[in-house]
Amino acid sequence: MTAIIDLGAGETDFLTGVLKGLGEEFKISADEGEIIRSDRIILAAPDDTSAALRQLHLYNLFTIIRICRKPLLGIAAGMHLLADHRAESPESYLGIFPALTETFEVKGIAPPGEFHKISITKESRLFAGLENNTGFYFNNSGYIPVNEFTTSAAENKIKFSASMEKDNFYGVQFRVEKSGEPGLQIIRNFVGIV
Repeated sequence: MTAIIDLGAGETDFLTGVLKGLGEEFKISADEGEIIRSDRIILAAPDDTSAALRQLHLYNLFTIIRICRKPLLGIAAGMHLLADHRAESPESYLGIFPALTETFEVKGIAPPGEFHKISITKESRLFAGLENNTGFYFNNSGYIPVNEFTTSAAENKIKFSASMEKDNFYGVQFRVEKSGEPGLQIIRNFVGIV
């Protein structure tokens, strides 16, 4: 069973549609017990990571996620929450990836709001069946610089992490629900991870 933690990202219709199509049992939940009993977790967060972080604490899920040993996929700002914190904010994120989330506009760069091709830099089960230079839809004000956990990169005047992976934690910066067939394939591949 896949647990979807929706922190207000508005992606649940897409995710539930894909999971139904795959015949995958799922539950949208913020219940600690249901999440602990799930086989895998999808963390969908809005671009406002401060609000998403408050929701995580409100649901008492902050520590549960940090100690999670089952596959977990952070989508869009859900990936950002897996970092240490935002460069411009003292708020502590989940700290899974020892990296900072930065802001495009602080660097004088307009946030991406379109398809960008990704360059796969490390083998990842998330990209099974997908080719290098596949286009995905990006629409976030923040980004995580390329680091040792980056599995693919994209460019918006600067290179940034399009996806990251560490142990059982996976993250994608792009919006899977707006990325067409490649976005569907990412979810299919994640559901296949045991």
